[in-house]
Order: sequence, then structure tokens, then C-alpha cells
Amino acid sequence: MDGSAPRRDGQESAESTSFVDRRTELAFGRRMLAGSRLVTLTGPGGVGKTRLATRLADRVRRTFPDGVRFVHLSGLDDPALVPLAAADALGLHQIADRLVIARRTAEGHVERILGKLGLNNRSQLAAWVTARR
Repeated sequence: MDGSAPRRDGQESAESTSFVDRRTELAFGRRMLAGSRLVTLTGPGGVGKTRLATRLADRVRRTFPDGVRFVHLSGLDDPALVPLAAADALGLHQIADRLVIARRTAEGHVERILGKLGLNNRSQLAAWVTARR
């Protein structure tokens, strides 16, 4: 895919092609983020959702001291997997440690998710996710 790739390291994204003027959409995205911490961009493939999300994240990064995260949902064909994708992007265990939630509590949630997916361990989950990308 041409354009930019979301980065997980908190640095600005490198764009390989020019960004067509999307000031109106960027301003709207900023207003949406002022009222909600979760914003979802939807639309047909190829219209620039990822580019817009990446540019918006780069522009608002300083507003969110804990950072911004990109959750790529295009490969998911089951809505039940959205929470897993979000947990992966957010680093579930890192959150548990920072919020002083017991690791066992976080692991209990992961075990319940695995059970709902019919999997036995995280290795199976990793293989399952990889097969669907």
C-alpha cells in the first residue's frame, strides 16, 4: 500500500507519497478527539483512512501524554476480534502493570478470550492472528 505506515514507537510516521490537502478532515478529527478518546475511521478501501489517521495522530500526539495508538482492523472478519486487536495495540499487560491491576487478573481476561475463540494458549492465538493478516 502506498502512503504511510502506522508506527508503534511513538515517532512520527514516514510518508512515501504526498498527503493531499485534508484540512477539513483533520480539523474534524481533532474535534472528535477533543470529545472522545476513541475515534474510528470507516470507508471504502483506498480513500486514505490510514493516511488520515496517521497524520491526525502525529498532529495530536502532544495532547495525549500517554500516547496515541493505531488499531488496524482491516484484516478482521469477526467483530468479536476487535477487543483483541485493541488490547494488542495497547499492550494489555503493560496497562495492567501501570494501573496496578494484578497480572493474574489480566491473564484471567486473556484466558476467557482464548476460551471464546476455542484456543488453548497464546501461541495458538499468535498463529491464529498471523494466519488472518
